[in-house]
Amino acid sequence: LHVLPELGVWPGRQNGLQLGTGSRNPALRMLMANEALMAQQQKQATAAFSPSIGLGYFNQSLEQVPGFQGVQLSVGIPLAYFGRQSNWQAAKLNRETARVAFEAGELRLNYQLEQAVRELHLLEGRLDYFDQTAMPRAEHILQTANRLFYLGEIEYFEYLQSLYAVLNIRLDKLQHELNYQLAANRLAEIKNIYGF
Repeated sequence: LHVLPELGVWPGRQNGLQLGTGSRNPALRMLMANEALMAQQQKQATAAFSPSIGLGYFNQSLEQVPGFQGVQLSVGIPLAYFGRQSNWQAAKLNRETARVAFEAGELRLNYQLEQAVRELHLLEGRLDYFDQTAMPRAEHILQTANRLFYLGEIEYFEYLQSLYAVLNIRLDKLQHELNYQLAANRLAEIKNIYGF
């Protein structure tokens, strides 16, 4: 069985490596921060519609004469509604764009991870086929070819063809083992780079 427990990849394990909103992935963290920034900008644009209230205290003196003191209360009512509405609409669209960019980034990373896991499982199945079926058949072909050649029942050319078939099976298994190791390395790289 070709299992990589240090990568958390086990046969039959589905959706075990999903991204969360608290991902350590720097690209996703940047997209989340951008979304939070756009949300703050939208709140600022929304706040421009509300009236403002101010309270102040003053103490003033002229030429060494004390006495001008007071409290000032002010109420500001926004009058330019349409200009501020366009700013609010722009902030809302920017926030929505940032949210969609974050979701697209998350989907892209999940897709890369799922593809790497799928490829690893596919290659693991092929290696199981070689271990359980192809290699025993190759060994049987080799033993049969050796016995028949030494008994003189097949010619040298037929013997070489049998050896060539066995060699191809062994080379195919080695190629699949290499592909499996490369896929495992790709998965480990994805997990390390993206912080899974």
